Parts: sequence; C-alpha cells; structure tokens
Amino acid sequence: MLVLETPFKGGLSRKWCTMVRRSSLGDLRSSRGRVIVQVAVFFIVTTQSSQTGGQKLQKSRGDEYLALIEDSVLKLAERVAEMYPLPLQCGTDAPRPCGTCTQDECRPMTGTTQCVNVTQNPRCNAHFPGCVASISVSKEESRVAFARESIEDLPDKAQVRSICGSKGLDGVFKDLYEKNPYHASYYVGFIDGTRRLYPGREEADENSLYSCAAYDPRKRPWFNAAITHRNHLIILIDTRYVPLDASFVQKNDTLSLAKDFARELLQAVYDGDRVNVVAFDSKARALVPSSVLVEMNVVDPQHHEELKVLESKIVELTRPDQGDDKLTFSNLGSGLQEALRLFGEADDRMAKNIIVFTSGGILGDEALNETLDAVASNSVRLFLYSTKSTDENHQVLNEVANRSRGIHIRLTSSKNRLWSLRSYFGYLAALQQPAGRIMPFWTPSYTDYYDIGEITTVTVPILSPVAQPVGSTKKADAPQRLIGVAAIDVLYLEIGDILDEFRAALQNRQVKDGVFDEYVFNSTMPYDDSSVDSCNEFSDGSQVICKSDTKPKTRFLDRMCCRTCSVGSGRSNSKIWIYMGSSLGGLFLLAVLISSILFFLHYKPRPHAPVEPAPPRAPDPPPKHSNPHQTLTKLIVVKLSERTNKVSAEVPPLLAA
Repeated sequence: MLVLETPFKGGLSRKWCTMVRRSSLGDLRSSRGRVIVQVAVFFIVTTQSSQTGGQKLQKSRGDEYLALIEDSVLKLAERVAEMYPLPLQCGTDAPRPCGTCTQDECRPMTGTTQCVNVTQNPRCNAHFPGCVASISVSKEESRVAFARESIEDLPDKAQVRSICGSKGLDGVFKDLYEKNPYHASYYVGFIDGTRRLYPGREEADENSLYSCAAYDPRKRPWFNAAITHRNHLIILIDTRYVPLDASFVQKNDTLSLAKDFARELLQAVYDGDRVNVVAFDSKARALVPSSVLVEMNVVDPQHHEELKVLESKIVELTRPDQGDDKLTFSNLGSGLQEALRLFGEADDRMAKNIIVFTSGGILGDEALNETLDAVASNSVRLFLYSTKSTDENHQVLNEVANRSRGIHIRLTSSKNRLWSLRSYFGYLAALQQPAGRIMPFWTPSYTDYYDIGEITTVTVPILSPVAQPVGSTKKADAPQRLIGVAAIDVLYLEIGDILDEFRAALQNRQVKDGVFDEYVFNSTMPYDDSSVDSCNEFSDGSQVICKSDTKPKTRFLDRMCCRTCSVGSGRSNSKIWIYMGSSLGGLFLLAVLISSILFFLHYKPRPHAPVEPAPPRAPDPPPKHSNPHQTLTKLIVVKLSERTNKVSAEVPPLLAA
C-alpha cells in the first residue's frame, strides 16, 4: 500500500491510499492516473504553503493581521502607562531638562529621512503623476504635534510634560513597526492635546484644508472612540453676566467663556452620543427640543453637520435683559430639572452626564436639594466648572457637588480648554472596563485628517492610578486617571491584497459596547488633579521643540513626496508583484511536473537494431605546418592516457573487485 499524506492549513491532513499489486502490470498502469492526481494535489498544497510561509505578509491574512495590530496597540498602551510620569506633587527644585529636543510635525524635517513606498497617496500621486506613491519619513525618531492657536505658539506646561515624558517611546515604536508587513502610523494622543507619531513625518502643508497647528487629537474619532461609552451629555450654561477675573486675559465675562467651552465640547463627541445645551438664569430653556444624535462623518469626522444648529444657538446666547436691577442669583435647579427631562426621552442604557458652566451665585433652597437628590438617584454624574474665583462661590458649589455625588473644579485659564475639562474625559474613559466594553476598539472607516486616504483605526485608552499625597501610607485606591489614547492606523489602500479578508475579520470580530447601570455609576468616580497645573517639572517649551527653518525654500510636496520613479514607469506594489511572481512560479513548476509525469506514462521504448562496430580508423598524418604548442598538448594527452591504461591493468585482483 502506498500512503500519501497531504498537509493542509490548520493542522488538518488527508491520506490518499493506492493499492499497488506487483503481480499485475496492468493494474499498476491503471493506478498511475490516481497517483498523478494525488501528487498534483500534494504539490499544489505544498506550493501554496511555501508561498504563504515564506513571507509573514501572506501567512497573516485577515484574522492574523487584525490580531497583530490589536496586540501591538495594547503593548503600546501598556508601555506608555509604565513610563509616563504621574502627576506628583510639585517639587521645590528647579525644573529638570527635557533632554534632546523633539521635532515638530508642523515644521520641515531635519536629520536623516528615507522614502517609504505606499500603495497610494493622493497628494503625492498628483504631484508626481504615474509614479509609485512614496513619502519621506523618519524611522529614527517620532515627531509631535500639539493643539495651539498659532503655529508660532510654544507648548504649554502640560504639553511640555507629555512631550518630555514620552520621548522614550521611540524604541517601542520601532519594534512594533518592524513587525508589521505594511506601512502604518503608530501614535499616542495625550489628554493635553499632544500627539506623538511614528514614523516621523512632516505635515506643514500650506495648501491643506486644515492647519497643522489646529490638529487636536481630542477632537478626532479615534480618540473619542476609545473613551466614549454611549454618552448622553447635557451642557448647562449660566447666562447671568458676571465680570471675569484679571487672569482671564482673553475674555471679559463668564458667559463668553462658557460659550467657548461649550462649543469646544461639541467637537469632542462620538458616533452614537446624544448632546443638548440648556441655558439658565432665573429660568431654564433647552436650545433644541430634543437631544441631538451624533453621527459619524466619514469625510470630515471632526465636524458634525447635525450639531450646526446647536452650535449657532450657543453663539447667539446673550445675557438676560436685567434692566436696572442686576440678577443676583441663577436658578440652577431649573436647569437640572430640564436636563433630567431630556434624559428621560432617550435610551436609559446610556451614560448620563451634566456639565455646568457657572460663575456661582446659585439660588440655594430646598427645591435645589431635592433636584440634586434626583440627579444622583438617576445615576447622572454632575460636573461643575466655575468661572469666578471667590471663596463663597467655591463653598456653595462644593456643597452642590457633594450632595449630587458630583465634582466641582475651578477654571483658571481660557487656553487649552479641553485640558481644563480632563476630569470629565477621564471619567468617561474609566467607565469602559466596569461597563464590560471590549477593548481595543476599531473605528468605522473614515478619511484621514491629512487626506492620505480611507483608514480605520484601532484604539485603546491609557489609564494610570492617581498618586497619593506625600507621606501617605495608605494603599493607592484612587480612581484611575486618563493619560491619553494609543492608536494605530490601517490604511486600506496599503493592504489592498488582503483588504477583503481584513474587512471580513473586522465584521466577524466580537463587539460588546457594554452596559451602563447603577453598579457602573457607583463604582466609578471622577477625580480632580488640577493641582498639577501649578507644577513646572520640565524646562520651558523653547528647549523642548527643535528649531527648524520657518521659511523653507522648497514647497511642502517637494519635501514630502519622493520622486522615486523613472520615465515611463507606472504605479506598482512590490508586495503584490512578489506574490504574483511566487504564484506564477509555482504554477509553472506544477505544469512542468505534470508534463513530466504524462510523458513517463505515455512513453514506450522502441526496439533498437544491433549496431555493428565501426572498423578502426587509421591515424591522421601530422600536418605539414603544425603548431608546436598544439603538438605538445596532444602528445601529453596521449602519453597520459597510455600511462593510465597501464596502471588500471596492473591493479591487484582484490582491489579490482
């Protein structure tokens, strides 16, 4: 019995048996057809195995590539949580240096760069028509971008802390990047508005729809996808006019400041969230009748057309007509009651949060206490942000927060507004695990901020425990604090050869959004680490960001896009050509094998007539004018042959045997 065992992917095997009887030559010939089929199947499987096993690119395919990226983003988040400095108490020593500077993503790159081929980049393909899309990147170090008003602005203290604290990530980035058979972007977005990106690249495109300085990771879908748990947010704005403190140099009154904060929050929401705004003074009114359902904008994810009406109504808000008598108190209770009504109209399984911007001067009575009790009993979290610094205001607002199991935080600056609201975002991120949400999370496909094509992003929040006061022996049992979000972009145009399998893997992946209930509400509390704002751990921003040419002589596309094509060359993808070449080579070898077997089966040797030996030929006479070198060579060959024959004839019989 001839047993042929053929391996298949997944450890399966199939045995093909052929009975060969030596006594029958006819049976042997009849079994040759089956042998050919079995050998062909074996050859096809082993050929495909060699093709897929030779390169990790082909072996991974959909599910395995998805698992690779998910494992990488979890490792990145874990490493950031280990190395990122916790908000410890401010020391008395001078600020420590940041070390080597970091290059700004919004400035021309300096140092060593190299060209990386990608399947397609719309900007570079248009700049160099007919060429392979190739972009200039730095694999030696990452780059940073940070949210700011102007390109000339330096990072603030919180951003300096993130830039300096994350410099050690380059080694982690490199290791993860080398394991990926495709080009991809690895990055971390911090809650202060900083992003560190690898491989490092420049995005100072003067013709871009969005300014590089305006890039804010906290407003991007990948960031909010990681921290948002189907959130229903109601923003309460106290419209009573109160002058601001002198520290707020950019705004004159509390209403203007509150409107800016509210509009910023509208850009930090995610698909499936609900949001509304309630204005209150002596009475309350919702700006739109029902909360607006946020939808995913795949073309421009940072802007939501469905929120335009709400945003315009925020801009139109004015202080109440007070006449000669100024309004002394605002009726916070009426605003909270309106928020509870709006919550009752929506899905009860969503997390419910109220953010209040007020200058204080809250009308405190028994009706307010009853409303605060209703807020807590309905698992609604209350965040109070005050815009007027008086001890009396803070005492009243602290009592309101304690009664409702909420939190009160004093706003000290109109800059980097989302950083001032980090207690709210940290609370959202802390809800993910107790709610049972599966991480990491994949976003729906959307258009990249810098127009490099359609992408999807795998993302996971980075949490770290809050440090205990100096001298405390109590075990750290404080709520977790949000550091930021780790993310990896998957460019669909780059993974074209496995795109269908990858999409199928995403579709079949288990998804669990989690459930928000009373247990989750009671087990998760917001935190306040605003004391860290006064810390000055590192040197100022002028030494953190590398200096570069602010007015380069070349255009952005000439710096970003590499001209790596020759005249007449078209677009290509080396990975696809490698795969096609290996496949065609395997098919060619298979054809040769089958042809050889068929030739063996059909070949019949013909009988040959005996051939009589030819008579011995007389030696040729030497030429008249022979070349002495040719004659000498012929003589040596003849003599050597004669000596060899004599030696062979004299071999002893034992050795000859």
